[in-house]
Amino acid sequence: MSTVIEQIAGGHRGQKYISSSITGQKFHTIIVHDDAVIDLLTDTAGNNLITDYAISGVTLRAGTVITTKGYPIASAGVASGSLMGYSE
Repeated sequence: MSTVIEQIAGGHRGQKYISSSITGQKFHTIIVHDDAVIDLLTDTAGNNLITDYAISGVTLRAGTVITTKGYPIASAGVASGSLMGYSE
């Protein structure tokens, strides 16, 4: 039985735990696993999503859902906490 978050994120296919930095990805959704400060978040077009989403230095609470703005998320990293990245 899947949880609501797994349904939103598209199930278990392409699921990655992120506790430092990861690049070369094509995530459609990132969910904050443990309260986190994100220090790297770019899409495949090179857009800095930290700036676009105004989350620089902000502690995001566990369960926060980050989705794309049209392009897949290519890289993500945390200064603290952890994330789950979901791709197709």
